[in-house]
Amino acid sequence: MIQKLYSWYGKRNVRLVAFTIFILAIVAVFSFFRESNSIEEVQTDIKQVKVSTVSSLSSGSSLNFIGTVEAITQASLEAEASGRVVSVPVSIGQNVPAGTIIAQLENAAQRASVLQAEGAYEAALANSEQNSSGVRSSEIALLEAQNASLAMANNAYATLNNILLTQIDQFFSGPETSLPGLRISGKGNTAHLRNERIAFQSLLPEFKKKLDMSNTESDLPGLLSEAETLLLRQQAMLDVFIEITSNEDTSVLEGVSVASYTTSLIADRSTLNSLIQSVRTAKSNLSNAEEALVRANIAATNGTISVSSAQVKQALGTLRAAEAQLNKTIIRTPIAGTINSLQVKAGDYISQSAPVAEVANNNAQEISIFVGEQDLMSIAIGDEVVINETQKGIVTNVAPAVDPITLKSEVKIATESSDLTTGNTASVSLNKEVLLEKPESPILIPITAVKFSATDGSIFTISEEGVLVSRSVQVGPIVGGNVTITSGVNKEDVIVVDARGLVAGQKVEAINNN
Repeated sequence: MIQKLYSWYGKRNVRLVAFTIFILAIVAVFSFFRESNSIEEVQTDIKQVKVSTVSSLSSGSSLNFIGTVEAITQASLEAEASGRVVSVPVSIGQNVPAGTIIAQLENAAQRASVLQAEGAYEAALANSEQNSSGVRSSEIALLEAQNASLAMANNAYATLNNILLTQIDQFFSGPETSLPGLRISGKGNTAHLRNERIAFQSLLPEFKKKLDMSNTESDLPGLLSEAETLLLRQQAMLDVFIEITSNEDTSVLEGVSVASYTTSLIADRSTLNSLIQSVRTAKSNLSNAEEALVRANIAATNGTISVSSAQVKQALGTLRAAEAQLNKTIIRTPIAGTINSLQVKAGDYISQSAPVAEVANNNAQEISIFVGEQDLMSIAIGDEVVINETQKGIVTNVAPAVDPITLKSEVKIATESSDLTTGNTASVSLNKEVLLEKPESPILIPITAVKFSATDGSIFTISEEGVLVSRSVQVGPIVGGNVTITSGVNKEDVIVVDARGLVAGQKVEAINNN
């Protein structure tokens, strides 16, 4: 049987047919596998892409900053004078009230200057008191002169009135009438004597009225001058009567010889003369007292030209300057707080402006961060932030202007955390929910989601058929790994997270970016 098959296969036609069948079988197998690979290739050509809403991408891009922890109330103490430190009565970590002495420098010379200035000031005060005493004495002397002047004016009136009524009027009939008559021979002076008596009818009452209204504040020199004028006028009237009576030998008045009246008239004239001198003395004393008071005021209390006041002020200024120099050697804390650092110890020699200590209220701290103009749009006073990923803080102050050098604005964040150390750095993140709630906050998406062109850029969305659709957007500043989108997209839009290697019209499979 085998021999027959071999003989049959050995024929040329049979071998040709067998070879053809073998080739066809190989082609068929190759075509089958090629078709399978084509199907698989077509199936694997649909690329999977991650998609997300713009709001999710923007919220995932929280604002992160690095700031410095500072005490809200803190003081950096520096030396105001150079010298040897003689005492440091405090230690690091000690709580101190405001005004506590932190360190003291050698100040024997300054204390001596203060003592010397105090002595000069006390001497100036004593001199001023002495001058003030002189003023008071002058004021008392003036008051006494004024009272004496008033008394002298009243005495002058009383004397004038008494001589007129008791001595002169005995030579007149009806002396108070409008036309008094002379009872003795006038020897050519009758009209003059009558006119003088009529004048005194009004002069003395008017003078009396002025006296009744006068006090130490009145015009006493004028009052004394008027009294002197009346005394001289009455004295002149007596001189006429003395001349008449002394030359009369036989005439009789009231049963008495007219010549006998001469003695009493001369006595009254002498009284008037003494009174005139007393009035003039009173005027002089009053004038001298007024001038003495003026001189005393000029020497002691008269404002800008007061010598004693100027001396007191000069001495006080010297004392204050000496005290200021002494205080520069005593370093005190202006605030209450904790001593966080102490750079000096007893025995050190320090120069002016050398750092001495840091005092701060560590229970009330704040963090200072510096924010660019774009990020500043997302920050407002009252915003809540996260510090070091665990603690909370509140934005308390935002600088109203941008620093022209750094082009950033300072933002202050308050925190009551006890885990922060003054002077250290801390990370600050703006709360994501806060960013989402801000309608004015910018849209930030990953740079990978944007295909950039020469001017702007574009992002991809996916149609209902699963095809990529390109949308133009306007891009703004790049913030870290994100880019700001100023227009062309809304926060509710769903976009492709990574646009690298993709083209518009490409069939893709969307996968949610969780």
